[in-house]
Amino acid sequence: MLNRTLTQRLLGPCLIALALLALLIPAALAQAPDGRLQVAGAGTVTTDGKVVMIGWATARKGARITVKDRAGDAQVTVNGQPQPARRGTVQVRRSGQFLISGSRVTITVTGDSMNLSIAGNGLVRMRGVGTYSLNGGAPGAWTNKVSLSASGAGSSKVKSGGKRQGRAR
Repeated sequence: MLNRTLTQRLLGPCLIALALLALLIPAALAQAPDGRLQVAGAGTVTTDGKVVMIGWATARKGARITVKDRAGDAQVTVNGQPQPARRGTVQVRRSGQFLISGSRVTITVTGDSMNLSIAGNGLVRMRGVGTYSLNGGAPGAWTNKVSLSASGAGSSKVKSGGKRQGRAR
């Protein structure tokens, strides 16, 4: 068994990291109830508010994850490893799975491919190409902004000229 393939050596730690993340999800979700958003696509997703985010992101040179913690209580785990904050900010440039939670955080994820589950209250901005589903609703194409709350207030689309097109409900 000493001649394990590279895939086997990489798969073991990833499965352990996912199992550990799965143990943290119920506690993290209890901290940030209310709205739920599923996001899949390519580009940049930014959340601002009281949120829990779990997901994965990939990019050729590594996905970029930035967390700005304004309350000092954010927890950031990437590929099973806790990430320390420096002056209230965590910056990670690597592809993989992650779990992030905080009461007053701004989270930005940039990648060529991502799949995110977000729970809490706040504002979510999506730039790029992808789909999202708010509070279990029908999937839609990425919009500029989505209000994350239990009531699911909707989204607002902005044209390239910065003019508001309307409010979807």
